[in-house]
Amino acid sequence: MDGPLAFSVAEACSAARIGRTSLYQAIRAGQLRALKNGRRTIILATDLHRYLENLPAFEAAARTEMKRPGAGMTAVPIATRDTKNAEEEQQLRRLAALDTSLEKAGS
Repeated sequence: MDGPLAFSVAEACSAARIGRTSLYQAIRAGQLRALKNGRRTIILATDLHRYLENLPAFEAAARTEMKRPGAGMTAVPIATRDTKNAEEEQQLRRLAALDTSLEKAGS
């Protein structure tokens, strides 16, 4: 057998090239199985491989931007983000115009 049978949390993070928080989130979400030996958390190599193989594939054709919310990563299409920003800017312009017209009416 090549490599270790199991990893500590730090070793699993290093081997998978993921952060400690992401690893614990995957464990809590049931995406990655972890074992306990006393106080020590152990991740079997086969479970780590299975977790990594089940991650979604990156699709270069879908142009998305990644944001960092508190609980995991969310892909937001750029077109949607641009549309939302344009709508917000349009609403702000309408409010500014309304404020201006109200000020003129009041004076």
